[in-house]
Amino acid sequence: LLAGAGLEVWPLRWAGILVDGTARIPQSDFGNFLNYLRVTPGLRLGFGGRVVKFDINLGVELEPMQTPFRWSGLAGIGIGFDLVPTPPGELVDGIVVDKRTSQPVGGARVFIEGYPDIDAYISDADGRFYVARPKEEFWLRAEHPDYVTRRVNSLELKDEAVLLEMIPVLSGATLVGLVSDADTEHPLTAFIRFVDLPSGNVTNSLHSEPIAGFYRAELPAGTYRVDVEAVAHKKTHKSMILVDGDEEVVDFKLKPEPAKPPPPTVSFDPIYFGTGIYGLSVQNYASLKDAVEVLKAHPDIKVQLQGHTDSVGDGNSNYWLSVRRTEMIRDFLVQRGISQDRIRVVGYGETRPHGDNRTGSGRELNRRVDIVVS
Repeated sequence: LLAGAGLEVWPLRWAGILVDGTARIPQSDFGNFLNYLRVTPGLRLGFGGRVVKFDINLGVELEPMQTPFRWSGLAGIGIGFDLVPTPPGELVDGIVVDKRTSQPVGGARVFIEGYPDIDAYISDADGRFYVARPKEEFWLRAEHPDYVTRRVNSLELKDEAVLLEMIPVLSGATLVGLVSDADTEHPLTAFIRFVDLPSGNVTNSLHSEPIAGFYRAELPAGTYRVDVEAVAHKKTHKSMILVDGDEEVVDFKLKPEPAKPPPPTVSFDPIYFGTGIYGLSVQNYASLKDAVEVLKAHPDIKVQLQGHTDSVGDGNSNYWLSVRRTEMIRDFLVQRGISQDRIRVVGYGETRPHGDNRTGSGRELNRRVDIVVS
């Protein structure tokens, strides 16, 4: 019988410690299995790519229960394959290239900012890379000692392969500054976009820091329009010419958007009708003309015409009577220049009385159309 157990711990991403224990036990001597115990502590060094990984194993095999104590050294190499590849759509894959020459850039470290648990990838000789894609919004970052750091927001990434163009550090200009509120001078988190004016392409984009409002951008020489926008503030922009080696300080002060005035308080008098009547009378015209003037003075206001009746007659007839009354008033308003899109009509029949239907004065209050701001 061959029995065994093992423990493997990787304190570093490229190095692990492993301990195996095995026992080859004869069938006639199960009770003394410790006599056949062998312990194999060792060190494993791993390296490679996302799909294929190599490892080097160094260790010793110990036989602690033997007299005299016996041991032997072990060494080996291994290779592993990813038999269950990451499903499509859960990776950000692409190529890193030199922006000036369009040649692939090998040795660039590509990673997701703020996600230390997601392994970085060193781009291959052909510039290719693969990193896991977080579910939330993220920034993809590429670093290389010979190039300016490149950052791309996930909102700018498409489903196809990503092309990361990096600018050599020996060329280009640096732009730094602060974004703040023009009135209070408080720092702002703003979205900043650098647009190459000759081509209209976005060369770089970033957010200013929320605490200090600071930003830093490294750009190739050229002519740019810098667009800056922040929540509840007016957008602004500046145009500038950047030369190789420039280090410019450009601050942006954004004016707050003016507070929207509260909607006006508007009310309308009810329009009353006779018993069983839905046509307009002369007495209605004064109130309706006032309503027309108010609606023309406030073109943003929309109204709902709510029709009502008294309880005389059956409920179905009263419902349609209330609808016809609202339609008559709607037609009056439309004929005098009020857009029909601003008017809704609804009939309630006898279901929402204002007065007591047992009295004549109460029924007069119930035969009405209310004009309600909606």
